[in-house]
Amino acid sequence: MGRKKLEIKRIEDKSNRQVTFSKRRTGLFKKAKQLSILCDVPVAALIFSRTGKLYQFSNSNSSLTEILRQYHAAYNADQREATGIQVHEPKNSKYASNHAEGDLLQGVKRDLAELNPDQLTVANLMQLEADLETALVQTRAAMVSVNTKLMMEPITTLQEKIAKTVQENIAAKEDDIGFCNLAETDHAPGKETLMLLC
Repeated sequence: MGRKKLEIKRIEDKSNRQVTFSKRRTGLFKKAKQLSILCDVPVAALIFSRTGKLYQFSNSNSSLTEILRQYHAAYNADQREATGIQVHEPKNSKYASNHAEGDLLQGVKRDLAELNPDQLTVANLMQLEADLETALVQTRAAMVSVNTKLMMEPITTLQEKIAKTVQENIAAKEDDIGFCNLAETDHAPGKETLMLLC
């Protein structure tokens, strides 16, 4: 007898929805693990529940952070190809090594204000265009870096909280075992004995 085809729609019953979420999440992570082992590829999966709880999987060969960095690098390369933006900076640009100061656009704007339009040559205009393109590329790269950092902060914080909670649980279990071992019994005649079993 075959299985009944399940219609894909929102499950109305809250407890059934939670059970389905849990089972399907486990199945998805199991399939991700199998894919990473069979094909020897880095695999990561992130799931946020309706309450905002994070569930994550990454194969043991690479951390989630490494996989996300690789994703962002590939995504940014695809975006640059799609928009036709060149990443390399013109060597003759006076802004080429100035990206650490963060005021590239202000510098270009200041230079534009100082120039006399009547004295500009084609070479000057081409250089100005190259400088503007360099400033634009660097600004976009800085924004991608900031966005990546903002996305990674909650994941890192959650990983730290998980590690801290695990350590606290281990310490609590050790305290419970130590407390149980401290229970002593008095075997003197005529005295009642209380034994604590853990």
